[in-house]
Amino acid sequence: MTNYTISSPKLKGHLEIQYNEGVLTIVKMVIKEPLNEVQFRAFMNALPQYEADLNKLEMLNLSVILDKPANEKLGLFCKLYEVFKGIKYKVSPADSGKIKLIKVDEDILVFYFNSSHFLFKGKHSIGNLVKYYNELMSHFIQSQKPQGINYPDHFEQAFQNKLTSKELPAYWAHLRTLGLVPKKDRVGATIDWVKATNN
Repeated sequence: MTNYTISSPKLKGHLEIQYNEGVLTIVKMVIKEPLNEVQFRAFMNALPQYEADLNKLEMLNLSVILDKPANEKLGLFCKLYEVFKGIKYKVSPADSGKIKLIKVDEDILVFYFNSSHFLFKGKHSIGNLVKYYNELMSHFIQSQKPQGINYPDHFEQAFQNKLTSKELPAYWAHLRTLGLVPKKDRVGATIDWVKATNN
């Protein structure tokens, strides 16, 4: 079984999904405000039944993080704490229970320790990490968005081919804000982006 956390700056909370032998078995919404009908339908339509298709969620600008066992996350936090602070982290008995509630990887923790945001700077602990996890994820996702790229207001295959895998979702989101949707060929490959119809 593998567990993932799905988050977005527009979502007050996160979603948890589980795959058993590559097939979706559990969807859990851990959110402060319910999704509206459009958000709910968009998410459920995009949620892949098979784990191998999880990368499709990037088209909705969602962050997908693989969950690790609590002891691995605790070990990673302690290792990076020592790297950034120069001293060993003193683990409390409650830390293991707290850290298992969130999904973190090395990129997120490096961002946490480097952040100059007042919620995190100089207050590094597992308690602080867990308490402000949603705010951290919102800042982390924003930091991953490519800066300074001028996207064309139409689909250009040559332009798309130059983008990295991290830049592609932002280009697709830009096209969607213009009211465009992907046009697919018989095998499901995107060949163009066209104006959405209400059929």
